[in-house]
Formats: sequence, structure tokens, C-alpha cells
Amino acid sequence: MSPKAYRSKALELHPDKRGNDLNAHADFQKLLTSYEFLKDEKARKLFDSLTRVKREKLQCQAQQNSKQRNMMSDLEERERSAIFLDPNARDREEENRISGKLKEEIARIHAMHTS
Repeated sequence: MSPKAYRSKALELHPDKRGNDLNAHADFQKLLTSYEFLKDEKARKLFDSLTRVKREKLQCQAQQNSKQRNMMSDLEERERSAIFLDPNARDREEENRISGKLKEEIARIHAMHTS
């Protein structure tokens, strides 16, 4: 942050200029400490390296998540294809679906008569 930009922002955030704002003093203090921190070359370099490391870590995690999603979709696809290779699996799946619907309907009718 350049000194000119700091002065401009300080004038904007100064508590005397923002009388009705309850957070004015805290905002101004935050600006002041940030500027002092950024003026210190050593601290700024440490901060820059820390943010670079965090950004690289996030990119690495995003790549890993992408790989993991691809692996999961491949696995699901293989499972689906394995199910459809078994001719009885489709029938069992349909039977289970119909059985579940029948149980739900019986429970609904039972609940209707007990009320």
C-alpha cells in the first residue's frame, strides 16, 4: 500500500469523519496496523510467502479433489456396468423397488385406518 493510498483511505475511515458509525474506531485501527505491517519489508515478505504457500496448497487440494471425483465417477460407472451385466440383478432391483412401494402403501393405509 502506498503512502498516498493509505492517507486517502485514512481520511475516509477516520472516526471524526464517521461520527455515527460505531465501528469507525476499530476500522481505522485495522487500517493503521495493516499499513504498519505492510511498511515493514521483512514482515511483508513473510506474509507474501505465507499467502503463496496457502494458495499453492489450495490448488493442490483442488487437483486432488478433481482426481478423487474422477476416481469416484469411474468406480460408480464400473459398478453400474457390473450390475447390468448380471441379468438377475436388474430383476432383483425392480423387485426391491416394487416391494418398497408396496410396504409404503401398506403403512399409509394402516395409518389412515388407525387415525
